[in-house]
Amino acid sequence: MTNQTAANRYAKALFDVALNEADPQVVEADLAGFVELITTQTTLRQALSSPAVPVERKQAVLSAISDRVKEVSPAVVRLLELLIARDRLLLLPEIVTAYQARVREHMHVLRAKVTTALPLPSDRHQALAKRLGGATNCKIELETHVDPSIVGGAIVKLGSTIYDGSIVRQLERMRQQFENSL
Repeated sequence: MTNQTAANRYAKALFDVALNEADPQVVEADLAGFVELITTQTTLRQALSSPAVPVERKQAVLSAISDRVKEVSPAVVRLLELLIARDRLLLLPEIVTAYQARVREHMHVLRAKVTTALPLPSDRHQALAKRLGGATNCKIELETHVDPSIVGGAIVKLGSTIYDGSIVRQLERMRQQFENSL
């Protein structure tokens, strides 16, 4: 089983538990907070990921952390205990990403990546999000990128679908049509 497959399974299980026992968004924040803690605290990350440290010690460290931070949801603590017991804590960043995708899907939120030749003004940004939201019946989170090589227009990636309305692509189509007509 690949790491991504395992991360998706853990994320699905956590999401199912969160739907029944807690608020999925609170669980998401707790999970992301723990990842940030591990990322910023090198000694903690090394201790929790080292095979030389016994599982019991890792569990004790996790218990001490969760005792100090009382707001961490029990579902997250149980997941972390399971990951430590199975020596899979290194999957945590991928689990967070997969879990966040599940929460967005549950909330009917789609992430769209938009590439333009120039930065999008905020009014255009909001108008594009509104139009995409109307077309998909979902709330849209826009992630914008600037790539001057597309000359003009926009490239929108929505899920696995790409809408290429760039000037470069339109010129390429015109060139192909011209060559085919000869």
